[in-house]
Amino acid sequence: MGKIKGSGNNPNSRKALIPGQVKKGGPAKPGAGRPEGSISAKTYFNKFISIEVPVKMPNGKIENKTIMESIFLSLLHQAQKGNLMAIKEVLDRNFGKEPDNVNVYSHEDALKELDD
Repeated sequence: MGKIKGSGNNPNSRKALIPGQVKKGGPAKPGAGRPEGSISAKTYFNKFISIEVPVKMPNGKIENKTIMESIFLSLLHQAQKGNLMAIKEVLDRNFGKEPDNVNVYSHEDALKELDD
């Protein structure tokens, strides 16, 4: 790599930028990114999970539910059948995840435990 114009040889210096090149963290070029008016993946997803579909309920009746509601019903059904991953998900969603307990010991504490 040849010497870069400007003082020093740091490729991140302002003097080393090629005209029209965007510096890291600087404003993007006009027209870069997702086109204006396009639908984001989240909007697209939310549009489809709100569609109503016929779902067989636990009492045997067929009712119209949104796709999201049918997913939750399916999760509860799997938990009732004994699927441990489904049970864990239902419990975590309702009661929160169990916090991780991290025990931090100093060298002195570890030595005291060994002596006991």
